[in-house]
Amino acid sequence: MQNINIGVIPVGGEGNRIKDLPFTKLLPKPMLPVLNRPIVEYAVENMKKIGIKDLYFILGHKGHSIRKYFQGGKEFGINITYVEDYTLSGLANAIHLVEHLIHEPFCVILGDDLTINNSWKGFVNEFFLNKCIVLEGVVKDDNKNSIMRACEVQLDSKNKIIDIGEKPKVVRSKIRGCGVYIFSPEIFKLIKKTKINPITGRKELTDTIKLVSKIGQAYAGLLDGINININTLEDLIQANRLILKSGFLKVR
Repeated sequence: MQNINIGVIPVGGEGNRIKDLPFTKLLPKPMLPVLNRPIVEYAVENMKKIGIKDLYFILGHKGHSIRKYFQGGKEFGINITYVEDYTLSGLANAIHLVEHLIHEPFCVILGDDLTINNSWKGFVNEFFLNKCIVLEGVVKDDNKNSIMRACEVQLDSKNKIIDIGEKPKVVRSKIRGCGVYIFSPEIFKLIKKTKINPITGRKELTDTIKLVSKIGQAYAGLLDGINININTLEDLIQANRLILKSGFLKVR
């Protein structure tokens, strides 16, 4: 089995949909608490379960609090390096900041993603088995409103991504994309080719993945568990309930 040794966690967004919470006056969204730990610590724990040794945080809005909490990563059993994103010009551009640092397949987990997956080994194996440029984590979701707030993914019979889009107005699939990815270094070339999204005015990662899907090298990996992308107060409450039931994060 081949391994993924490098991870990236983008944590630069401003979290506009949850910014009215009192905590967000002091903390960026990824540092909001789920039980007694920040959201982003669950992403770090997932990185460790995947086998990540070296982790890059891409900092932006109020990033100093993340740097202060995790420091060099020794307490968390992982080596952490920080990269500053001064432009906040989209998730794709944020990931492109580490192009000069990464020359092998790497994992990306968004800082506001909370995933409980029972088979990270299988997820990693799918990436190498399909020889893809991107493997995106997905879950089956019967809730159309949930997909409309997030990312819809359409697949063929071999789990190849044939179409993908953020916040669809019409839902045609029961597959929701998650903030979990494995990329080959070829992704950096495709980020350069990605056009600015006319709605957001930024380079969006979903648009890059759509480009990869057009050349037939984007696949989906079904996550065997639970996923929630935390954007609202309701999401935060639900995340606390899920973690409380799951026993996901035990004492270090």
